[in-house]
Amino acid sequence: MRYHKFYYILIILLSFYGCKTNHFSKSTDEKKDNNSIEEVDMTPKQQQLSNNLKFYYGGTLTEIIDRSNKENKPVFIDFTAAWCAPCKLMDEEIYSYKAVYEFYNEKFINFKIDIEKDNGPNIAFLYEVSTLPAMVFLDKKGRIITKTTGSVGIQKLLDIGNEALMKFDTISN
Repeated sequence: MRYHKFYYILIILLSFYGCKTNHFSKSTDEKKDNNSIEEVDMTPKQQQLSNNLKFYYGGTLTEIIDRSNKENKPVFIDFTAAWCAPCKLMDEEIYSYKAVYEFYNEKFINFKIDIEKDNGPNIAFLYEVSTLPAMVFLDKKGRIITKTTGSVGIQKLLDIGNEALMKFDTISN
C-alpha cells in the first residue's frame, strides 16, 4: 500500500512538471543560441516559433483592431492561460502544422491573450469567454464573426478560419 502512494505522488509530480512547458519563457541568450524564437520589436509584440503561428502578444485590443483595418484582415484571438493543458497542446500540435500556420499567418491578424494577465480578464469578459481554449474571430470593428471553445483538430481549425474569412468578406464589402 505504501508503494502505491509513492507511485501515485510521483505520477502527479511528473504530470505537473510536464505541464510547465512554456516556449516563451526562454531568456534572450537562449533565443539567440537555438534560433527557435524570432522576435520583432513592435507594439504589440509579435513572436513566432519556428514553423508555427505568428501571434501578437501584449498591447491593446484597439491596436490589434487598427492593424486589422490597415491590413484588411480579420482578427483571430486565441484565449489561453498558463494552466490550460489543452491550450498548450493546441500550441504544440495544431498551430505547428504547416497548412494551419501558413493559412493563419497569411489571412489573419493573430492575437494571443492570457485570460489571467494584463487586460486579458477584461477582454475575456467582453467576448464572454469562460471556457478554454477559446478562439474568437473579429471583424475590423471588433465584432465577433465566429467563436468556438474547446480543442479542435487541424481540419476543424482550417474550416473555422475559412468560415470566418467568408463572413469577413461579406461584412467588409
